Amino acid sequence: MKKYAQLIHSFLFGMLLTVLGVLLWGLPKKNISEREKRILTQLPAFNFNTLATGLYMDSLDAFTADHFPARDFFLTISDSLKSLRGIQQESKKVYTSLPSVDALADEDDSLQTFKDTEQVRNTKGLVVARGQAFHVFTNEQSLASDFAAVLNLYPVKIKSSRFFCVIAPTVGSYKMPDEYAAYATKESENIREIYQKLRKIKGVEVDSILRSHANEYIFYRTDHHWTGLGAYYAYVAFCEQAQLQPIDLAAMPKRAVEGAFLGTHFLKTNDASLKATPDTVFYWIPPVEEIAQKWSNGEMQPTPSLKVNNIEKNRYLVFLGGDEGLMRLFSKNVKNKKTALVIKNSYGNPFVLYLTANYEQVWVVDYRYFKGNLLEIFQQYKVDDIIFMGGIFAANEPTHIKKIKKILR
Repeated sequence: MKKYAQLIHSFLFGMLLTVLGVLLWGLPKKNISEREKRILTQLPAFNFNTLATGLYMDSLDAFTADHFPARDFFLTISDSLKSLRGIQQESKKVYTSLPSVDALADEDDSLQTFKDTEQVRNTKGLVVARGQAFHVFTNEQSLASDFAAVLNLYPVKIKSSRFFCVIAPTVGSYKMPDEYAAYATKESENIREIYQKLRKIKGVEVDSILRSHANEYIFYRTDHHWTGLGAYYAYVAFCEQAQLQPIDLAAMPKRAVEGAFLGTHFLKTNDASLKATPDTVFYWIPPVEEIAQKWSNGEMQPTPSLKVNNIEKNRYLVFLGGDEGLMRLFSKNVKNKKTALVIKNSYGNPFVLYLTANYEQVWVVDYRYFKGNLLEIFQQYKVDDIIFMGGIFAANEPTHIKKIKKILR
């Protein structure tokens, strides 16, 4: 009987492996994991060199893991178990080891991936409390001098424009739980240090106006960006510094992107409390007749400045349609012949849209993806105001600083 039982067990185990193998190779393969917001590993091409070095088998293992039958079901179970991880104190958690997340961006109806590098340095992780994620800014080695030194190169090379710098703090500046606030560097102090080192560049202080509206929905709960409302208050602070008249919030129709938004902090942690408090992406439409273009295939092509369709994977893409290397916005009913150029990362996307009420033309450069030489734009167009716009983590991250310097060459 023992021998028969062993044969039956072996047969059933073999059948299970056979069924799983057939499903693995027979089921349709996905390119994108909607659940994880990343590109899945594809079947590697056989090569004797990669086989000898072990790279082929490693790639095959990754392919098998990414396309395992009923993978999403097992991931859900895994997430439930992982909800027990972290340092838990009542309803608070600290995540100190986070996986990298690939964000998705739409371009020409195809998906591209880019690494989110805005949180590489100066962080001990995330605090999750009351359904809100707080990215802890520790900044043990300030890069304020390095960041300011690169920005100071611009007025040396470009002499006919006004320069401004807008650095966005995080929600941790306003709502970080008290027991963790002592571990975080004061973001306002770091921003002030940067502004003090700027030459011929006006630092736009946004902390005061954001703090006065801290009880409003100015930062997402599950994502690292500020909301369209938070960006609007920063725009008001900029207008005051630039001696411009900000457009009234009530003068702009308010809309919401359909569906719940779970941002990068949720994707990194899969925290159940964040999933229970998803965000809503609101946006405001400036009352200007506007034309938007992006650089694609060697020329400027039409593109929506507010993308409301096909953004289910990342609803923050409503602002400018995502991160393009180069864009240009025209305001048909603004006739002041003023031009602004915004050098930004993703924090600047909602901020840029409000500028269309004050400038006839707005150039938008994302320094992470811009492949040209910025000086060529100034040779062809008169730019009145140049605005550096980004988050505090990027201002203290060497890769971002190098890229801001590179596009000036």
